[in-house]
Amino acid sequence: MMLRCTKAFLILSLILLGMVWTAPSALAQNCNILRDEIITLRPPAFQNYTIWDHVHGEDGMEQIADFLPLEDGSFVAAGSYTTEEEDKIYKPYLFRMDKKGKPIWETRETPGGFQSIDRIIEGRENYIVIGDIKDTKKGDGIYMATYSQDGKRIRRSSFFDPKGDLDSKAIVRAQDGNGYFIAAQLTPFDKSETGYGVIYKVTSKGKQILKRGFSPGLDTVFNNMQPTADGNYFITGSIRSADGRRAGWLLKMDNRGSIVWQRTYPRGAAAELHSATGFGAGGYFITGNSTPAGGNRPSGWVAGVDTAGNIIWQRYFFGPHSYSVWDGLTYPDGRSVALLRGMAQKLGQRTHVRLLTFSPRGQLINAEEYSDFNGATAFRLYPGYNGERLFAGYTQSTLDEAMDPTEVSPRTFDAWIVAVEGLEVYDDPCAPQAAFQ
Repeated sequence: MMLRCTKAFLILSLILLGMVWTAPSALAQNCNILRDEIITLRPPAFQNYTIWDHVHGEDGMEQIADFLPLEDGSFVAAGSYTTEEEDKIYKPYLFRMDKKGKPIWETRETPGGFQSIDRIIEGRENYIVIGDIKDTKKGDGIYMATYSQDGKRIRRSSFFDPKGDLDSKAIVRAQDGNGYFIAAQLTPFDKSETGYGVIYKVTSKGKQILKRGFSPGLDTVFNNMQPTADGNYFITGSIRSADGRRAGWLLKMDNRGSIVWQRTYPRGAAAELHSATGFGAGGYFITGNSTPAGGNRPSGWVAGVDTAGNIIWQRYFFGPHSYSVWDGLTYPDGRSVALLRGMAQKLGQRTHVRLLTFSPRGQLINAEEYSDFNGATAFRLYPGYNGERLFAGYTQSTLDEAMDPTEVSPRTFDAWIVAVEGLEVYDDPCAPQAAFQ
């Protein structure tokens, strides 16, 4: 009874003083949306723990380009390897591990020439990969290959373009149930022409159904392709405009390969986008990097946009490293997580990964730093089936204290894959004010 009277007296006193009493949970949270914010990151402390952290490699190079979490908690990873440090011929590399990081099987292909794996997705009862392939007569091409659940290659289809070299970027299952979409970058043999993006739609056996070229700018770059919840697809990348600046680019495409809408985001001297992930309440979380107009090193860049691509909030990240954001996750409660890469710029620094967690209004509410002994970086971030967060890339296995961390040969890399705890339950004090409605 005394507590109740005391609280009532406190509220009355605050009203008389012209103040409004606010619940403690709301006091710690600003419910307004700050549209633009520049955040300076402190040097990493590496005090965050992992569920497991696995480095996988032999005498040459092993690099994970993509991986696939499976329902039983295990995962399949895909990338490239070389046989020794001096070997410059990339070869396809796949392996599967259980939910604790213990190896189940490994596949190391030995093709006659250069052949890498860049992305992997799950088929009906198999795994589909795409990658790059080189031909002395046809130039650089891309290929699509199917592997069984135990890592045996079933088939492969190659694609070359008479106009130029191709570089694989992404593959997704067609949401109309008819095959797959493959995104690639084309660099013309004729150096007087500029590059542009190409989309292929193919059957499950790799037969081409359609082909579309996209060149909205003076020079167009594809970085990624991802499905959307409404049955369409996002393409992220950059375009160069008439003033010479490169802008971030977001395009929405339908199942016929037609443009639904597209948006450009000029930022500083240059900008690009790497991923676009949907929020359950509508809108998208986009990630990339931008370079300030003064020509300094790149900064990480993330933004929340509405269903038409309009910016609601955006954040830039500066600090002692060079930063870029390569992937992102979104959650039903409106939170988002960005995979930020911090690249070393001088001796004494360590290349590393940060997971940045944002509230539904774009407030940075947590930052976690991860690295291996000599420094490591990652490209892909996925949710595990038990709520954990998984990311993968490579670590610099032979770097010592006397070597410049900014000039390390990629042939010294080992595959690196990490599992960290999932996000804790989030009680949003501003829940009625949804950011993307």
